[in-house]
Amino acid sequence: MKRLTVYLVMVIAMCVSLAALPSEADAQSRRDRRRAEQLVAQGDTQYRQRNYQAAIVNYARALAIVPQYPLAHFNKGSAHFNLQQYDESISEFTMALDQGYDSMAIYGIRWRANFALKNWDAAMNDVRAALGKDAGNDYFYIAQGQILHGQKDYRGAISSYQRAIDLGTKNGNVYYLKAMSHNGVGEWTDQEAMASKALSSATSAADLAWLLLGDAQQRLRKYDDAIRSYENAKSVNPDLREIYVNLAETLRVQNRLREAVLIAQEGIEKFPEDPTLHINLGWYYSLSNRNPLAIEYSRRATELDPNQYLGFTNLCRAYNDTGELQLALQNCNRALQLRPGDGETHFYLGRTYGLLDQPQRSQAEYKKAVEGLETFAPQNPNYADGYYLLGNAYSVTGQYAKAIDAYNTAIEIAPLFARARFNLGLVYLRESATAGSDAQSNAMLEKAREQANSLANIDAQLAKNLREAINQ
Repeated sequence: MKRLTVYLVMVIAMCVSLAALPSEADAQSRRDRRRAEQLVAQGDTQYRQRNYQAAIVNYARALAIVPQYPLAHFNKGSAHFNLQQYDESISEFTMALDQGYDSMAIYGIRWRANFALKNWDAAMNDVRAALGKDAGNDYFYIAQGQILHGQKDYRGAISSYQRAIDLGTKNGNVYYLKAMSHNGVGEWTDQEAMASKALSSATSAADLAWLLLGDAQQRLRKYDDAIRSYENAKSVNPDLREIYVNLAETLRVQNRLREAVLIAQEGIEKFPEDPTLHINLGWYYSLSNRNPLAIEYSRRATELDPNQYLGFTNLCRAYNDTGELQLALQNCNRALQLRPGDGETHFYLGRTYGLLDQPQRSQAEYKKAVEGLETFAPQNPNYADGYYLLGNAYSVTGQYAKAIDAYNTAIEIAPLFARARFNLGLVYLRESATAGSDAQSNAMLEKAREQANSLANIDAQLAKNLREAINQ
């Protein structure tokens, strides 16, 4: 009987012990959960304070205790995203999704991380999954448009943005984004309209909208409007490099060369390592006959970007103007190594050989200039200088009728292009001297006078020089 009693006591004790085990495990689990929640709460506080790295540490500690914690994964992914740690953010968002976190919230941010990494397909998969759940969500149509734009499918992007607009989106940035895609397909009128709409819709990218508006107006040859738009962009955000490049070029086209120089110089003060601004300023100084400064800024451009041919082309031109012909040869040849067949460079090389009294080599280079510029100018239909240089190349190769057409095209693009008008007047004067009849001669002479009259309000000195040539 005693043995039986002992046995029963042992069984009861074992049962009590086994019954206690789940209770202790549950208690430990609850303690772990509470501790993890506390760490997440601390991380959230740090997140709101934008101390994302500290937040990540606390989210990671919480996940070390409770790995199945979708909110912690999502918040940690968001913190990584804000630190531009996109690979880490994608990994955390994926784990949160796998653990059942709200998929729309994850799609709404994970696509952006993939977009930043140019993982176009992964980004599009998130957007399409979201639209599969909510086909009327304008946000994801805007996202789709951005991805398509990144893939250079500008037509597809325009359609996606328009879908968001048709859905009644309140996001004013959609018009700015749509303007960018119209730019991609060369639809300047639509670009202008969308950039203007973005500005009236309180876009958060007003500086870029003004820049896009100015770009469209510049291409549409609304130069005064473009100048105002670029100045507005500059007042909103003076740290956009493109403003200084585009504004200076538009001022130059309007024959406001002194102002173009000042804007380019202002840009270089902000962006001292930018080769394009140095290239352009070297060109402006050449146009102003300030050759030592043209050489200085062109040389600096070649130092900043030794693989950009235009700096060497500008040096070649400037050295021609200062009579340093061996340096001109050296720099033109370097430019042609970088850009074989460039028409402008061949033109300046032809001039160099002409100054060196090597007419055969000079004419050979001028013929190559014609070939290069006949390709370049039509490919850049809004660039007056291309047609101006083509006119020069035609003129020195004796193709005067073609030179007249090229100069007139340059003037059509930029009516205040003083040098184009002056050179056109000289060609008309030359044609008047070789005309087959008095009537033809007088007609050509009258056209030369028209250019002199037009120059009177653009460049008084060039107008005087042309009149003196006509009256000789």
